[in-house]
Amino acid sequence: MKLSKKICCFALIFAVLGFCINSEAFDLPEFAENIFSGQEYNPSLSGDEIINYGLLFSCATDTGCKISAEKYNFVKQLINSENIQSLSEEERAEKILFLMYENILSKYHITQNRLDVAFEKGTYNCVTATVLYTALAKNAGLSVRAQKTKDHCFSTLYTSDGKKIDIETTNPYGFNPGVKKDLSENKDMSRYTVVPKSNYSNRLEVSDRVLVSLIAGNLTSRMIARNDYKNAVPLGSLRWYFVQQENSQGSEGVRRDLDVINFNYAKDLMKANRDEECLSWMNKVISAFGMNQYSAKNFDDIFYNLICNKVNGRKFSEGYTLLESGKNYLSEASFTKYTGMVKESEWIYKLNEMLQKGQYLETSSMCDAALLDLGNNKTVSSIKAVAEKNYAVTVHNEFVDYYNADDYDGARRVLEEGLQNLPGNKILLEDLKILNGN
Repeated sequence: MKLSKKICCFALIFAVLGFCINSEAFDLPEFAENIFSGQEYNPSLSGDEIINYGLLFSCATDTGCKISAEKYNFVKQLINSENIQSLSEEERAEKILFLMYENILSKYHITQNRLDVAFEKGTYNCVTATVLYTALAKNAGLSVRAQKTKDHCFSTLYTSDGKKIDIETTNPYGFNPGVKKDLSENKDMSRYTVVPKSNYSNRLEVSDRVLVSLIAGNLTSRMIARNDYKNAVPLGSLRWYFVQQENSQGSEGVRRDLDVINFNYAKDLMKANRDEECLSWMNKVISAFGMNQYSAKNFDDIFYNLICNKVNGRKFSEGYTLLESGKNYLSEASFTKYTGMVKESEWIYKLNEMLQKGQYLETSSMCDAALLDLGNNKTVSSIKAVAEKNYAVTVHNEFVDYYNADDYDGARRVLEEGLQNLPGNKILLEDLKILNGN
């Protein structure tokens, strides 16, 4: 009886995450100088301060500042006139909204985030309109506070008799939205308008400082969209310095926005395979601004991908060096997890390399060492099983050659050696049964 040979099956897949990102040139940006250091902090600002800081965060030119000041001072004189000051608080607040549109604002544009452009060209969005209205209302002696939702910004008037009235600053008729307004110019003709009462749910009342800083927040978002971190980083850091002494949800949002800028830049460095610069940048960020819950998570996520890059490149020693450099910033759990990841990958790479070379017994023995180092590991156990099966198949095929040539002594010698190396192997025991039955 002729016996057939078995086919060796040693194909194992070693898969880890990889990136295919085009490398780009980066100049590491710098954080802004903290020009607010040493100043007395007050979350509430005067009208003039709001305009000045608004122009600062708009990155306005000298010419833009001059034009803005002229228009602002002109309207400021109007609202401080006896006619306006003699009005009730509600009448004054509504009149200021009209004057703002009669003299400065003319066209809404959702992405027009700069206060100087609002003065120069009349184009505005909800942030620039609310900043301007807040400054004018404060100069008129009114108590107004900014409200922020996820996608919108508006004002609320607080009257001395306890009323709270919303003001939709993107519309000249936005005082107390939802209320019918009489636009009649004479007794013979009446016109009315109603500004819809928008969805102002989940509003967050923010300080004057946080309000003004929203200008920079919008500008940095657009800078990030075009990968302009050279300007986004200093502007975002300046924005944080402006509100960092404030303990509020609004200031927390500003810090979160700064973290988004800094860690998005780190991700771009990582995707461009500039791992060392990425790590250097993250260390620089944490040294400058400290670690919070959000930045800790981002650091952890980026670090994970950096480790994956090292594993993908089979740069295991660099992976261990990277882990040591990030040890002070990673949680103990993450450090242990990522160390185990590098160690496991290094073992699996070595074991697969030996397996591919046909070193089956050596691979099986090395798997025992790996399991001792790693503990229970399914991948290593699978490699060990494949190595032992491939060894048994190799012995079986050699046995078949002797058996088919009627060299039963040679066949027995091969089987006995194989069973000495793999006692109890089912393939070899089945071959021995065939040989003994001959």
